[in-house]
Amino acid sequence: MMARSQARSLDLDLLLDEPVDWRYKSFPAGPSVPIRSVRARGWNVLGGEFMLPVMVLKDSAMRHNIELMANYCRDHDFLLAPHGKTTMAPQLLKRQLDGGAWAVTAATMSQVRVCRAFGVDRVILANELVEPASVRWVASELRDDPEFEFYCLLDSVAEVRLLESALGDTALERPLHVLREVGPMGGRTGCRTPEQALEVARAVDSSRRLALAGVEAFEGVISSKTLSGTIDATDAFLKDMRALVVKLDQAGHFAKGQRVIVTAGGSAFPDRVVAELGHPWDLSRPVALVLRSG
Repeated sequence: MMARSQARSLDLDLLLDEPVDWRYKSFPAGPSVPIRSVRARGWNVLGGEFMLPVMVLKDSAMRHNIELMANYCRDHDFLLAPHGKTTMAPQLLKRQLDGGAWAVTAATMSQVRVCRAFGVDRVILANELVEPASVRWVASELRDDPEFEFYCLLDSVAEVRLLESALGDTALERPLHVLREVGPMGGRTGCRTPEQALEVARAVDSSRRLALAGVEAFEGVISSKTLSGTIDATDAFLKDMRALVVKLDQAGHFAKGQRVIVTAGGSAFPDRVVAELGHPWDLSRPVALVLRSG
């Protein structure tokens, strides 16, 4: 698997200078304090200074979980792009990146901007990029920072045209990397059939502004009446996803890149993603398997 780890440490100074006071849930009803000075106050959750209820995160548990997930991905030859929307806490993102995470996954463009504000240099937007203003902002980030890698999802020819139009007036010289989204029948977004996926891939091929970097899926919306039925349906969906990746590669649709990104993984069945996508691939390019759980 050819992929570099997240290289740059996040800059938390912007965050640590932010003041917190009683307007933040549970914080003491006193004068505001910069986040970097909170520890020096010696506050104790059990000491009566905080307004109840209080939720706490244990440092030992966080370190354990980050290490456990990193080891799991490494043992199965997967890269990890944990979903930043779960916490939206740059401090935790920094710990995950320092622990070996390859990228951060975001659900919205506002989350992408938070990631960039603190120096995250590889982001997967697990969503379609459709607002022209957001497209232009991404283009400016890619233009101004050669180290920044950005991937967004694509599931229609209409979106190809929208992205081309929004990028038309920008000075971006490198292509925008898109991931072909595969969606289950009755799901939210994504192509439902191989024919739809191939049609969109051909549209990307004809665009000088876009490059097909891989295929993405979210299996978490699949459900059945029983757990075993849900697992069977999830496995079948992932098998279809794998077959589509092979078909796209055989048709030459990944020719603009040097690797093929294959990414899936919600909170429920990361083990099924590893089981179905983790065995060897035989493509024209190296495969980067990316798990987005966590």
